[in-house]
Parts: sequence; C-alpha cells; structure tokens
Amino acid sequence: MGWIACGVATIAVTLGLMAWLAPAQSGRIAATVTPATTPPQPVETGKSAAQVAPSLPVPQGPAAGSPVDMLARLAAARSNAAFQPGGITSDTMSDALQHAFSYPNFSALENRADAEGLFEAAAWADACARGTLSASEQSLRCSDTRLHDARYADDLLHKAAAAGQPAALLALANLYPAEWLNVPLAGSDTLGDRVLTLAAQGNASALALLSQWCASPKACTDPQLTRNTLALLQLSLFKTGTSEVGLYLIGNADEQRAAINRADSLRKLLSWPS
Repeated sequence: MGWIACGVATIAVTLGLMAWLAPAQSGRIAATVTPATTPPQPVETGKSAAQVAPSLPVPQGPAAGSPVDMLARLAAARSNAAFQPGGITSDTMSDALQHAFSYPNFSALENRADAEGLFEAAAWADACARGTLSASEQSLRCSDTRLHDARYADDLLHKAAAAGQPAALLALANLYPAEWLNVPLAGSDTLGDRVLTLAAQGNASALALLSQWCASPKACTDPQLTRNTLALLQLSLFKTGTSEVGLYLIGNADEQRAAINRADSLRKLLSWPS
C-alpha cells in the first residue's frame, strides 16, 4: 500500500478515453471509478460518426469465447518490446487534423508511411467524409474523391493503429467496443495486444478499455478481483490515493486486500513510478 497516500477527500476519477472524432461531434468512451455503494458501471461506449466498421474475422462480443485472464495478460504485455512508438505528436484526432492541415494538400501528406503521418491522413479523410469542415475548407481540402468515402478514412485508421500510433489504437478500439481484444492488425499482433501494451505502460485510456471489457458478464476470469485491481491501477495513475480507498472496491475486507496486493504487485512488475 506504499502508493496509497493517507487523505480525507473522497475521489471520483473519470478517465476520458481517446475519441475517434473531435469532442463536439464524437462518440466517446469513458470509465468511471465509482464508490462501491454504486453498482459497478461498465464503460460507456459511443460510435464514430463515420459509422464504418469493415467485416473482421473476430468473435462477436466479449462473451463469445472463454473468459480472459486480463490481469495475467496485462502482466505479460510488459515484455512486448516490439511495440515502442516514437515520433508521436498527436494525442487526439483533433490534434492530428491540425497537424495534417499544415500540408498544402492531401497528396503531400499521404506520402508519409509513418504511424503519425497515417493518423494525420486518417483525421483529414474522416473530416472530409463526414463533412464537418466549413464550406470553403471542404472545397479546398476535400477535392480528392477518395476523401468522400468513410471506408477510406477507416482503412487509414487501421494502418495507423497497425503502425503503432497510440491514439489511433484507442480510436480503433472505440469503433469495436465488443470486439477490440481480438481484432487482427497487420502482422501477428491483435488490437488487443497493442492496447494491453499501452495499459502496461501506464496509459489510463487503455486501462479504462480493459475495465470496459471486463464489465461484460463472463468476459474475464475472477471478475471481482479484476475489477478492483484495474480500478486501483487507474486511481494510482492520478496520484489520488486515499485512506478511504475501500469506497471504490467491492467485496469483503480480505477480497479488497487481495486487490490492493495484486495492484501493488503489478505496479512493481510493470515498473510504474511510486
């Protein structure tokens, strides 16, 4: 419990996940760590306004297969050294669109094959496909006929996620709230592998996605321990520990202690700062 600081304030931490669209126009995923007097809430999910999700060979929903040992997978994800994104400048789709528009035209941007460039291209294509730009911007920025097809924007998002752009990974997971753990990416990784690696690196939005997944009945093994442990990990990222941490846990004292110990163990294993 070294990371749980003594305090008197009651905490309500809301984790805002990366939205695929700009805040005023997007669906949004959010996970809330709530007091245990409130029934555990699944992560609220929204869909991209693009409403495009190509058919993928994945199970239909978290309960389609065997329950996932999410805590074990989180611990194992620390060894995914192959996924070390670099050169990332956009944390949101809005950021990516601003960076994209520093190019004179879409053709100049689409020559980039790096993760950030692909994400910026996806943001540009999405804005054109949804018609969210002003009339003058739409005329200037969207003359390429491909930019009027939402499937093209979605394809670029898949490529950006496969290339390792963290915001693209989370945005893609937002498009597949019931399937993201098993969505295949280019190569041998799945979207779930990449999201778990982000979570292991202390990404709060990725951790919230794990909580969302395990909120579905029979989706995860040992659901109470998993729920409590993930809640503690999310709380710890925001340095909001409290002597009343039990307010955010369910179960009896021994079960809550087990979650505190598991969260402590994971933090050390993942080399998170104290």
